[in-house]
Amino acid sequence: MAIVEGRFNRFLDSRNKDGYWPHDAYDSFPAGWYSGMDFSGMGLAALALYEATGNDKYLAAGNALMDQLIRPVDAHGALHKTDTAKCWLGEFVWPEMSNADQNYVLNGFLVSLEALAIYAKAEPDHAAYTDITDCAFNDLKSNISSFFFKDGSWSYYMLSPHIPNHTRYIIFETNQFDALYRLTGDAFYKGQAARRRSIFSKNYQVFSHDGQFLFSELGTPQPYLRDIYQTRLTFFDRDGGTLADVSSGAGNTDAVRDSKLFLTGPVPKGTDRVRLDIVNGGSQISMFDAPLAQVSGKTDPLVLQTGNEALIGMQKDADGYLVLNPPAQPEPQTQGRLTLDLNHSIDTNILNLFTIDAESSEPIYWALGLVDESGRETYRYLPQITKAGHFTVPLSRYGFQDPETVGSTVKRVVIYLYANALTKPIRFKFNGITVWPDYYSFAKNIKKLGYDHLLVENL
Repeated sequence: MAIVEGRFNRFLDSRNKDGYWPHDAYDSFPAGWYSGMDFSGMGLAALALYEATGNDKYLAAGNALMDQLIRPVDAHGALHKTDTAKCWLGEFVWPEMSNADQNYVLNGFLVSLEALAIYAKAEPDHAAYTDITDCAFNDLKSNISSFFFKDGSWSYYMLSPHIPNHTRYIIFETNQFDALYRLTGDAFYKGQAARRRSIFSKNYQVFSHDGQFLFSELGTPQPYLRDIYQTRLTFFDRDGGTLADVSSGAGNTDAVRDSKLFLTGPVPKGTDRVRLDIVNGGSQISMFDAPLAQVSGKTDPLVLQTGNEALIGMQKDADGYLVLNPPAQPEPQTQGRLTLDLNHSIDTNILNLFTIDAESSEPIYWALGLVDESGRETYRYLPQITKAGHFTVPLSRYGFQDPETVGSTVKRVVIYLYANALTKPIRFKFNGITVWPDYYSFAKNIKKLGYDHLLVENL
């Protein structure tokens, strides 16, 4: 206990003169930003130390941290009043931030809301805790629909800009809403947890065909990124009896190259349904309990046919490779661009899983844009090509920034190659885009792609 207390006290004493922990510049956030999660996390640690030791100084420290959490941002707190929220508990804040600077990160908000609700329950005489908890809860209810795609198929990590959730944040949020429901008994939280489980179950199915099951640990919205933690499938019979358990690896790089991207095996005789549990350290959360998804076994993908093309900043050589030269004066975002018209516009909704296949003579940073009939574009940076060779990258429409920018059909694709880091010419060849009907189809064709070609990472 002495070690824990010592670490807590040292970290508490590392705050600046204004009472918070300033962070280095990150993404679009200026140097000196801080987080409501810092106050809430340390506040919960202080409460745990108070309960373990009975020392009043920890309760006083926790109250001081919670008091600062609920101060306005211009008073070095994390409470931000905006056009759409009266009491938003910000994950990324700084004293000079404007209304437009608030990005509405849901995960960080929920962490602070839970901490505040715990303190409101533990300290009923502290009226401000209850008042701000209620106010923040009302903000959450009034804004919650904005965190979902319009068709309900996935959710957003934050609202400004609209960044889709990683899979693990769907899991985090489900766990957070479960905890808030247990804490408060409010059915709103139970409903939000259920909605995320429903989304998850539709995008991470356990497929069944010809007596065999298959579960993909790659999935929406970044199929090239294995970020689902360790998984365990439990098969049940009609009476609820357990038939078998199957677990994944721990999620390291070797697991990717050892073909541990998919759980497969015989369906236990008498299986009525299967439950998926996510295991992270000593904790676990159940994400769904459902029948297996029966598939026909047909695995034919759709290869997109392209027609007219346009090049900017590149030339094509006699072998069909695009040649991109280093810029004379490197500047950020110096790029070559390949624009390809599709022979036939395609429904945006079928792009839940597709692969892009290419070859490169050098490491390169690159990006992909999807353009609709009206010229509106959604784009995303792609995983860096770190060595020369042939590679195939699995992607999803869910993983693009502001993915709902484009309409119901895609007419054109744009490939961006960034030249600012190049020291010699690069030869690049785009081999095409393949759309897969589901992860069963993708998995069954994976050997044809070759693991050496498949660009897959662990988060």
